[in-house]
Amino acid sequence: VVTHAVDEEMTVPQMLEAARMGAFIEIAKPVGGTTVEEYADAIRKVGPDSCLISETGVSFLPDELIGAFLVSLRQLGFTDGELDKMTKTNPAKWLGLPVQ
Repeated sequence: VVTHAVDEEMTVPQMLEAARMGAFIEIAKPVGGTTVEEYADAIRKVGPDSCLISETGVSFLPDELIGAFLVSLRQLGFTDGELDKMTKTNPAKWLGLPVQ
């Protein structure tokens, strides 16, 4: 897993190369100056199959914040299937858990 790739200013070609090598690109809720639109653009270019969405756990209300982030991504055109893939399927694969 490549953590905070967008926040660390990794380029899309670098993210694509990491994904080709088998890495998942972690997308955490927006922090600092990164916008939801910038995350969405990176996810679209890399592809939901290679991304996972996580919560950093540094906030007091992580469930609500990650929920708001997912709502924003849906408003930007991501489907329920794509969001499920990035929040459920891909993390399960990474952890070696059965994928349903």
